Amino acid sequence: MKVLYVRNGILGRDHYIISEIEITRALRAAGIDARLIVKGEKKQGEQFILPLKVPFNKNRYFVLKLLFYLPFYVIKNRIDFIVVDEKSVVPSIFLVAIKKLFGFRIILDVRTVPVEQVKLSLQQKAAYKIARLFYDGASYITPSTKRLCETKYGLKFNMAAIYSSAVNEKLFTKNVKVTLSSDIADRLKNRFVMIYHGSVTPNRGVTMVLDAINELKDKIPGLLFLSISDNNSLLQKYCSDNNLNLDDQILYLKSADNSLMPQYIKSADVGIIPYSRIKWWEVSSPLKLMEYLSMEMPIVMSNIKAHVDVVPENSDFVVYFNPDNKRELAEKILYAYNNIEYLKVNAYKGREIVLENLTWQKQAERMFEFLKSFSHGAETQLSFSGKKISNVNPAS
Repeated sequence: MKVLYVRNGILGRDHYIISEIEITRALRAAGIDARLIVKGEKKQGEQFILPLKVPFNKNRYFVLKLLFYLPFYVIKNRIDFIVVDEKSVVPSIFLVAIKKLFGFRIILDVRTVPVEQVKLSLQQKAAYKIARLFYDGASYITPSTKRLCETKYGLKFNMAAIYSSAVNEKLFTKNVKVTLSSDIADRLKNRFVMIYHGSVTPNRGVTMVLDAINELKDKIPGLLFLSISDNNSLLQKYCSDNNLNLDDQILYLKSADNSLMPQYIKSADVGIIPYSRIKWWEVSSPLKLMEYLSMEMPIVMSNIKAHVDVVPENSDFVVYFNPDNKRELAEKILYAYNNIEYLKVNAYKGREIVLENLTWQKQAERMFEFLKSFSHGAETQLSFSGKKISNVNPAS
């Protein structure tokens, strides 16, 4: 079985690509020939990553390039399954025209719903229509995402699978050695550190954290909010616009390579995930949640469905708050501070949740079973961590 993932994102800049890298790596570890096409320079990434240069640094030219490159690559390498993201649907149109002739399947992979926009763009409308009419199936990040796509966007397929975000449990472990630069280590030393990493946008609830810190800065000695993001300017502007003097309570850092994130997480006391109670977060599967769980870290997070579906509300290492009550976040952070040792003692349970269901190996198993359901032919054997799984060559 040969599987090709196609992701319209920039390797080394767009950190959400880590999901495709990890699922591809996990499939390969089980003996499946899985590969990933992304934007990037030739020497970037591992051998199974195929970075394509963006002509003139314009996405429209990259789309045009994919339009002709994908059929050539798929036919030459005898790919059985092409799994594409929303932004790669339009340049797959030539694949649609020849897929029956060459016997491959095309799968839409939905990792997120349209975020922070009222209406679909023309490109999104075209992508959904092409996928709905001509694709062979879809994979979704959560059951709620699947239901939303079916009811709101008409993305109904006879063949569909669910595989969530996950975490590399070998990389994200509390046993990691911290070797951060001395200037950062000094800022974190003897502080009560809350960490947030990832995108910062108006609807992610991060500004609520700033209001809570402003309320708590005289109540929690050494309180420090560590924000690791390329969008920290939004937080700085919020502080300026609202006259919040939090220079001593916030450390802004640019996004770090995924290999460094475990060190930052280990250097903090609490992870914070303040997502608002809005549709696209309710159906999401937050990658940072899996990373905090794997690192055995106490978490303060909003009690939206996407979080509660992973960690029950009565868990004794998580502090939930209601994002609809702006005052409650400060109360819950203060509770976490006063009970931090109790929370840390119980945080090993978060890693147990990860090992049971949220590793990339587990997601690769689900994806493999889904792809296998399209197939018939001579059986071979693949192994996911010692467990034998039948592989069936796809129909030609």
